[in-house]
Amino acid sequence: MMKATPTQPRQPAGQILGHGIIGGLLAGLVFIVAEMIMNAALGKPFFGPPRLISSIVLGKAALMPTYSAAKAIIIGFILHFILAMLFGVITLALFEAARAVVPRLATFPAMVLFYGAVAGCALWVIDFLIIAPAAFPQFTKVNQFWNGFIAHTVFFGLVLGRYLVMMVMRPDVRTRAGMRSSGLRSPASQAGEERTR
Repeated sequence: MMKATPTQPRQPAGQILGHGIIGGLLAGLVFIVAEMIMNAALGKPFFGPPRLISSIVLGKAALMPTYSAAKAIIIGFILHFILAMLFGVITLALFEAARAVVPRLATFPAMVLFYGAVAGCALWVIDFLIIAPAAFPQFTKVNQFWNGFIAHTVFFGLVLGRYLVMMVMRPDVRTRAGMRSSGLRSPASQAGEERTR
């Protein structure tokens, strides 16, 4: 008979907020760098993504060549990281809610990574395919595969999922996952081998 794997207690509200902010910032950093690199690879301005983000509050004028590029880019970065922290907190809060329904969710790193990818993809769908056409049509003009689906699913969602694996999941699960990937053995298994010698 297989033993049930113990699950980690749910995170207090303060930890959800803290981990959500930090995870959102880290994922947001990877995301915006990837966005700018992909934008340049697609033959568009390197700082196009933060400038586009600034148009949420500055309007379409921020995208015009006559508008101060420095102002638009700085405001774009600030707004981006504020939104990234907000999305990080929401994603982690939903993760905790999901664990209430599926308690063993936090025992499988692959499931947590998958959750992060789905959350990132959902963010793209809501922001770019639902909200943008009605409120911010300038966002519908970006490359929806690279700057949309790939950027949100891989460079935001998966990165945030990885942060959840490293910082939120049960420590013993993180340890086993890390040792499997590195080929190391746990102290318990090493002690067992010593006793059998």
